Amino acid sequence: MKKNNIIISIVSFLVVLGLIGPITTFAATATGVPLGSIDTNNIVVLGKTAITDVPASIITGNIGISPATGAQIGVTCPEISGSIYTVDALTAFAGGPGGSADNTCVMAGPGTNKTLIDNAVLDMGTAYTYAAGEAAGTGAFLNIGTPAGTVGTMTLAPGVYTWGSNVDITNNVTLSGGANDVWVFQVTGTLTLNAGKSIILTGGAQAKNVFWQVTGTTNLLAGSNMVGIILDQTNIAMVTGATLNGKALAQTAVTLESNTIGISASAAPITSHRYSAPSAPVPTIPIIGITKVPSPLSLPLGPGEVTYNYTVSNIGGQTALTDVSVVDDKCSPVTLVSGNFNGDEKLYKGADWKYTCTTMLTSTTANTAIATGYSDDSFHTAAIATAISTVVVGTSLTPPLINIVKVPSQLTALPFGGGNITYTYTVTNPGVVSLQNVSVVDNKCSTVTLVSGDSNNNGLLDTNETWKYTCTANVPVSTASVATAKGNANGLTALAYSFVNVLVSTPTLPNTGFSPAGITISWITIILTLAVIVLAIWLTVVIKKGKNKTKV
Repeated sequence: MKKNNIIISIVSFLVVLGLIGPITTFAATATGVPLGSIDTNNIVVLGKTAITDVPASIITGNIGISPATGAQIGVTCPEISGSIYTVDALTAFAGGPGGSADNTCVMAGPGTNKTLIDNAVLDMGTAYTYAAGEAAGTGAFLNIGTPAGTVGTMTLAPGVYTWGSNVDITNNVTLSGGANDVWVFQVTGTLTLNAGKSIILTGGAQAKNVFWQVTGTTNLLAGSNMVGIILDQTNIAMVTGATLNGKALAQTAVTLESNTIGISASAAPITSHRYSAPSAPVPTIPIIGITKVPSPLSLPLGPGEVTYNYTVSNIGGQTALTDVSVVDDKCSPVTLVSGNFNGDEKLYKGADWKYTCTTMLTSTTANTAIATGYSDDSFHTAAIATAISTVVVGTSLTPPLINIVKVPSQLTALPFGGGNITYTYTVTNPGVVSLQNVSVVDNKCSTVTLVSGDSNNNGLLDTNETWKYTCTANVPVSTASVATAKGNANGLTALAYSFVNVLVSTPTLPNTGFSPAGITISWITIILTLAVIVLAIWLTVVIKKGKNKTKV
């Protein structure tokens, strides 16, 4: 048998087996678009004139606006696992429709915060120009679609795709490539992802390596699922239920309607999206928070009655929390007094449940309250938070209080092998005296860095300040960790702890009805091994037949 026939037979067999796909022509090679400080500061939504929202969206990361003021931001702090950066003073922050009393996530200018967001806007313009300057797609990668710009079901290789018209994505589009492959889509016109349609990543492709450079409006219609970095010269409009695994960077406005925005921290393929084929449920990481403030903080005249006031919040926000409870080691019973307004016994993100407990103290007492809740999904995952306070008896000294909330950059499971996680720590002072010598340490992340919060630069955590810290660590397996915040005042020490789990997926076998216990070999390795064995046997038969024909 001729050598060429053998090669053709091998390729045909692999195509039938599904180990290789159809042979395709690649677009012009694309290089990654540098985002500069946008990446460095984890900015996922950025605008120059306005960022509006019809609550409530879920945004993982930071957002900001410049040169427009904070009054043009219609997103509230409970919608964000991150910070809102403004160029002007906090008093101008709009806080969403009707305003909001919660300004704890706002990093207001002028000063360092203004410089940060101004630089991000400059980097957005630079990135847009860079993406537009990538070598334009030619041939089959110029004005694809029938008619040109109408893009239906397609699988696209890495490269540069160019349109001189509007682009209307009418069905799911798959981007197939490796973890280091790059796609750049240049659109001279509007870009529309139709309702319920998805951009799907396969083969290890990453959202951070997909770039959409658009001159007109980007429209993500209801329930659509977009992937990548949107660099829009005009505005970005997301309709109810649309999701973005990436960043929305607009040179005018970004308009949101109950959307989910963030960028995947992993290199794993994202193969399931809302409104696409049903998939197995994915566990999320619930995070609960609690603050506790005694009233009074001291009993200078001796023994007396103290009422502890507790505020419990759903920090993670990926799911509601059920079976929420608060216990105190020095006070009982702890009673819920407000918060469960609709009576469904579920604590939602943005809601605060208030509890109280009253007891008699005869001596200086430090006590700990523990809040517990469970994710409202099939996994029923536990979330725990603690709050510690001291009441001084027999002296007029006022004890300090401190609170910390720790949130990982990804609240769903990382792929097998893990990846880098950035923890954000929010430290506040719920007491009445300023704290000195404030520190944050994490037992699983070594370099915790203060990034903002000391607005008057006095080195004290004042009662009106929120200090933000970050730390990045590689998490190869599911890991539980605890952060400790400490501060001093009046010769006394205040402590607070925040507990967080990061989940990492484990390799699994198809559901055969048998337990996978003790099996460590990858299922794909088994399939490929069997494929090679079958291929070897088949190829031997083909070669023998070829030899027999030659003899004849």
